Amino acid sequence: MKQTEEKLIQDVIKSLNWNRISYFHRVFGIKWQFQEKEGAIEERFPTTSDLKEELKTLLNYVISKNTPVLEYGSWIIFWTNEETSRKQGSEGARLEAIFSLENAISIDSSTEDKNAIEDIRFSLEEAIAREDYEKAAKLRDRIAAIEKRKKI
Repeated sequence: MKQTEEKLIQDVIKSLNWNRISYFHRVFGIKWQFQEKEGAIEERFPTTSDLKEELKTLLNYVISKNTPVLEYGSWIIFWTNEETSRKQGSEGARLEAIFSLENAISIDSSTEDKNAIEDIRFSLEEAIAREDYEKAAKLRDRIAAIEKRKKI
């Protein structure tokens, strides 16, 4: 990894409000499971160090795999390498991390139902691939509602 990329990672990690992120984990009861040395599984709130290490791993992955967008848990990460940035008329690489607790999808019901269902199915496949089963269930229900509406 280039020194500039390592600096980008450090800058992102330094710029986040880790107290606030830890607070949200506690308020919303977001616990992690850890395997202890004896093999037992312990469930506890992640420490700030745990959270930083998770983000650092995700940022390294995004850069090493040149992944433009990554959604993982509550993280949304955007990566633009130097070459892509130049093609877009900017200079320098860009790395952005967003801590998000909630997301939603809305589809214009005036669009053709067939196209809407195809779009939702694509989002459903992505949600399943990310193991975001709660979002997948909502998308599945949305497809069922559109199909039901078509029969009426």
